[in-house]
Amino acid sequence: MQDQFDNVLSAADNLAKAVRRILLSAQASVGQPVEPREAFADFYFFVYEYMNKVLSACSRGDTYAAGYAAFMLQEEISNNLNKVERGFAPSDFNLLGEYSHAYAEAGFPDLTEAASAGDLPRLAGLVKELDERVRKWMEERGIPTGILSDEDDLRRFLERRDPPGVGAEGGAR
Repeated sequence: MQDQFDNVLSAADNLAKAVRRILLSAQASVGQPVEPREAFADFYFFVYEYMNKVLSACSRGDTYAAGYAAFMLQEEISNNLNKVERGFAPSDFNLLGEYSHAYAEAGFPDLTEAASAGDLPRLAGLVKELDERVRKWMEERGIPTGILSDEDDLRRFLERRDPPGVGAEGGAR
């Protein structure tokens, strides 16, 4: 009786794996890769925000909040890199390991291992390293990070957003 149960269970497991492979293949076949500039437009603010969430949680000794923020950061970067490489945004159906290879190939540090181990000092160091590497990766591809390094950058940003002589409603002042 146990042998029959094991055979049925094995067949069901193989069927589920085959269906998953088919669905993953279909998902990949409809993808249209996008340019990094498109996938990562205005994205650095997310990286900066989540880096600070991780660092804040690490400084408080909050393992769960640090791990969650680290996972969200790594997952979102992986998601965008997958759009660039394969042309589709993963969904809840996808496991992180199914679309994170571009993240590893980009040389970004794996935050999940330190987070799952609760190693907050190591996680804090890795998230700082990730921030530096993402900024460099974006700059190498001509993707603006939106970092305002001085007063002139701030002035240019404000003038681009609200050009002189134009009011908030779009009319002349």
